Amino acid sequence: LDYLHLSFPEVVHGRMIRKSTRVRIELAVTAFVPAEGQGEGESALIENMSSTGALLVASKALGATGDALRLDFEATLHDVDTPLSVEALLLNVVRSDDLNREGTEEMFRHGMEFRNLKASDRMIIKSLVYQQIIENPNSIV
Repeated sequence: LDYLHLSFPEVVHGRMIRKSTRVRIELAVTAFVPAEGQGEGESALIENMSSTGALLVASKALGATGDALRLDFEATLHDVDTPLSVEALLLNVVRSDDLNREGTEEMFRHGMEFRNLKASDRMIIKSLVYQQIIENPNSIV
């Protein structure tokens, strides 16, 4: 009779699988609430980005879960600046106690999903992510 006894591993490692590769990046962005809003927007920083969404950091909450925002930012691809204005859905807002650039403690992280991207905008965002992966391989989140 053949017999095999296996033990359960002492340590199990897991990793979150995302729809697309996410990279650390710092891009200034202006968020307009609601998406159709005109006038002055709120300043924020894109902390990381993928071809399907981004994580924004701001000194105040930019809206509530489910809100649509318009994000205006400039993508630099191979030393060419390209202005983008994209619609995004606010998936979550989390208050953080990290220090921001001005030294205040209250920061808000916003999980965003890009919506209704034009083909040209989608290509620019994907190219920006891939350029970041090639130039800074350690930036992958």
